[in-house]
Amino acid sequence: MGTLDPNFFSSQKGLISVIMPCYNYGRFLHDSITSVINQSYKNWELIIVDDGSEDDSLEIAKSFTDSRIKVFTQPNKGVSAARNLGLQHAEGEFIAFIDADDLWEIKKLELQHQSLLLDRECSISFCNFGRFSNNNTQSFGYFSDFFRNRKAKISKKTIFHYYKGNTFQELTKTSEMPWYPTAVMIRSSIIKNHIFNETLSIGEDIAFFLPLWISFEAVYVVLPLARLRVHDSNASHYAGSHNKLLYKLFSSITLESLPASKIKHVESKRIDFLMLIGYGYKIKGEYIKSMAYYKKALSLHNGPKPLYNYVVSCIKNNMKNLKIKT
Repeated sequence: MGTLDPNFFSSQKGLISVIMPCYNYGRFLHDSITSVINQSYKNWELIIVDDGSEDDSLEIAKSFTDSRIKVFTQPNKGVSAARNLGLQHAEGEFIAFIDADDLWEIKKLELQHQSLLLDRECSISFCNFGRFSNNNTQSFGYFSDFFRNRKAKISKKTIFHYYKGNTFQELTKTSEMPWYPTAVMIRSSIIKNHIFNETLSIGEDIAFFLPLWISFEAVYVVLPLARLRVHDSNASHYAGSHNKLLYKLFSSITLESLPASKIKHVESKRIDFLMLIGYGYKIKGEYIKSMAYYKKALSLHNGPKPLYNYVVSCIKNNMKNLKIKT
């Protein structure tokens, strides 16, 4: 399992509903839609939800005559509401997402569809992807560059890497998690009562996928099949609150119904995120705020002694810096 069989497809079965929210991305929309139309896998429907755009997005979306493209509109309610409206209209056995400024490689749907058919117990497929600048003049590397702790375990001959029984732990080992919708395909059956949180202004995608990782198995397609556009404004805004959001989401996980291994992992991740938040304040010279998060991490600690000693050393180091500052 996990290697590509070039003769796998005798026929293409299984409708894939592709959901594309759009708000004022008219300058990118044509290329994004075209990257869906050009897919080698042809059994798809593209559901474009215009979220009250004030530019020419709606006109561009409606200019395509492909009968597989469906366009819906709503007043501006945010990306989560747009995706949820798309989910309401989705008829496919599988769901894929693409943002209106991102691009897909030609075999994206084909390979992710195959990755899920090869293992019927697997419900989530995510792929490697590249990042590029707003004006398409600069590359920011690949998701796999930050997926190093899993990289060593993945054979170079493998196209599909399956996580059996430890999906949640493996996908959340670091702060770089596969929560990017443009790179994901899922079975529609696992989200019948699951929607995007419309109250979140950032991190709605992590909040959507995190419960799925806890409950279902995933497969990683190691080939870079998508390209995500990086906008300077939202990238810098998100970086400052990323670990706080992750701590909040992991703190909201109900532990009672989880097996012991997952409970231990959640508790460990909560400490990790507190430490990262504390470190972020430390490098900005905000030692009192830093110490507050380190102390909170210490209060949650019930694990290995070396980690305990490390947290204590961070607190002592902050106290020294405070004395120097004053």
